[in-house]
Amino acid sequence: MNWKKYLEELEKDKDWSAAIDLMKQVINNNPEDKEAYVRAIYLLLNILLEEDYPEDRHSMLASRLKQYFEESYTKFSNDPEYLFFIGYFIELADWYFGEDKLQLATEMTKKAFDLDTDNVLYEWSWRFAEGDPLAGQLSEKMIMYDNSKIVWLKDKGAPGNYILNVIQNCFKDYQGHQK
Repeated sequence: MNWKKYLEELEKDKDWSAAIDLMKQVINNNPEDKEAYVRAIYLLLNILLEEDYPEDRHSMLASRLKQYFEESYTKFSNDPEYLFFIGYFIELADWYFGEDKLQLATEMTKKAFDLDTDNVLYEWSWRFAEGDPLAGQLSEKMIMYDNSKIVWLKDKGAPGNYILNVIQNCFKDYQGHQK
């Protein structure tokens, strides 16, 4: 079984310890795999923000999250896919990534778009982070007229599904304002 499918099973079962161990092994074995870092960072962030876990593990989880961010940012700071995901996730809880990272998050989402100006998903992320009303139109475009980005997000596991949910909510808000 490939690690992505196995991780999805562990996340579904909320087997956080096994999922964390799996991602540590995957990153150690594949240190140039940006998707491994994205999924590991999301996993840790999700556990810290949304899940029940033993309180005595908080420092370890937060430390590993920051470590994975620092390692991966050094490697992938010019990769639009990485910048798109991690820039968005930093905005959720910038304090876990290091002090004063909120501005970096905005810079990352903008840079992802600058590196790939034809990617409506990257433009949406940047505009959504900025509170730009055009984000609603872009979410409509992805959901109603060109779902290739939606399909792509679904293939990215939990991080993709999380952002897909945000896009869907953005679209609903946009529709509500159009009436």
